[in-house]
Amino acid sequence: MIQHTRLVCMISQKWFRVALGMFLVACGANLFAPMVVVYQVTTDLGVLHTTFLFGIYALGIMVALFLGGPLSDSLGRRAIMRPAVLTTTAGSLIFLLGFEGAFLPLLIGRLCAGMAVGLAMSSGAAWIKELSTRLTVGAKRSSIALSAGFALAPGVGGICAQFLPWPTVVPYLFHIGLALVIVPLVWTVPEHKNAPSTRRALFPRSVLTPRYLRVATYAPWVFGTPTTAFVFLPAQLSEHLHRPILVAGLLAMLTMGSGVIIQQFAGRVTLTPVHGMFLAACGMALCLVIVATAQHRWAVYLLPLTGIVMGCSYGIGMLSGLAETQAIADPDELGAATGVFYSLTYLGFFAPFILSLLGPAVGNATAFVIGLSVAILTAAWLHLSARGSQN
Repeated sequence: MIQHTRLVCMISQKWFRVALGMFLVACGANLFAPMVVVYQVTTDLGVLHTTFLFGIYALGIMVALFLGGPLSDSLGRRAIMRPAVLTTTAGSLIFLLGFEGAFLPLLIGRLCAGMAVGLAMSSGAAWIKELSTRLTVGAKRSSIALSAGFALAPGVGGICAQFLPWPTVVPYLFHIGLALVIVPLVWTVPEHKNAPSTRRALFPRSVLTPRYLRVATYAPWVFGTPTTAFVFLPAQLSEHLHRPILVAGLLAMLTMGSGVIIQQFAGRVTLTPVHGMFLAACGMALCLVIVATAQHRWAVYLLPLTGIVMGCSYGIGMLSGLAETQAIADPDELGAATGVFYSLTYLGFFAPFILSLLGPAVGNATAFVIGLSVAILTAAWLHLSARGSQN
């Protein structure tokens, strides 16, 4: 009875229902992580097709972010969040049409998933911030909602696809069922009392300041670290994996879940971008060890540790970057500035692709030496610039 009362109390809060919408959209996006392996195993789609589908999602996100942020500032947050939850649901329905590996439905579904994330990130994060009493609380709530969706979906999807029939269908039915519950809750959230702004700047001036340069420097690492862990590394150890679909899903769940857990300590421990970049450097070092010893089976056992380290780096970077962006942005540019930050983070989705290009040219070990060097230099610059601003 007590738990039921708490649940009813949570659902009655406006920010929580918006957060559920962001959770739903994130689930629809990262559900595809284990499906990359599923389509390679069960259909005629090859590595080239599936990795293209994985990456094209970022295009839908970035377009929707740049448009959705300014539009949410002028039309209101609800006017953008409603289409976001509908678009992610439509994406899963379209994925069902590609259950035999038809490329076009999968392409359209993936673009829909990306557009939904872009719309939700720009409008939902700003909406939750406005519905929260403190700046850091709003950033933490929206960041956890997204991270929880990114973490849960690949784990559930990987388990369903590995052990249940119709592996290209059942994972999407899970998401559609979730949408039937969450969409009505999001739909009925009233617009925030502040009137929408009449400004429609596509690029906010607040992100052109020297203070924002720090954020822009580490933003691509936010998603660059976790995608490297659960997209690039399993492929390097495929000969040692007996259940590759399950491993891909659970590793993605562990990585993103670690980001959720580390964010819980934000109010008790000071977590800065320097901490996030230090963990990114540690993760690069672990990746270097894995690719250098990929011929040995014991390298597989380093995957969970690498996922945890990379996930914590993601969690710190996402939370601190979002809070810093929302502190810098003018109220009339909040949605647009949030969209710019998320767009910069999604540049990290190209990290596995960049590594796959560098690997054949210079070797995987050399590629990660380069990545480790850049991470160390970035962490050092962030530390020195932070000390300079304090002085």
